[in-house]
Amino acid sequence: MNDQYTVGYGKPPKKSQFQKGKSGNPKGRPEPKPLLDSQKILIAELKSTMPIKEAGKKKEVPKLQAFWKIVIARALQGDKAMAKLLLDSIKKFPKDAFADEGTQVFTVSKSQIEALEQFVAETSAAYQHLQEQEAVNSEPDNAS
Repeated sequence: MNDQYTVGYGKPPKKSQFQKGKSGNPKGRPEPKPLLDSQKILIAELKSTMPIKEAGKKKEVPKLQAFWKIVIARALQGDKAMAKLLLDSIKKFPKDAFADEGTQVFTVSKSQIEALEQFVAETSAAYQHLQEQEAVNSEPDNAS
């Protein structure tokens, strides 16, 4: 048998290979980095509560919850930026995020999401057109 060891692609020199019985990562997994002060402040602020009025009643909710209530309301009113933010956030949810006991879970394909985004765009455009038509129809006639 030939004792010659050929160094090449996938064959590093013997002296630079891992030694038998010695870990390739002697320091182990690094410790996770602690949160920055600004992140801690933001998290604390989003967890703090604020008063809101919902269905005519005042109640205290976390600021993060109040934020998402506003995003959802504006998305449903036709705000394209809020609809995009909401849909992009929902895409990141796990498949069973909305599953409750007795609820069926459906997967949504990329094409279905694109169709929904197109529907939102067309609906908001139609809504805008209707508002413009109402504004034109409600103007007083100056022809008299």
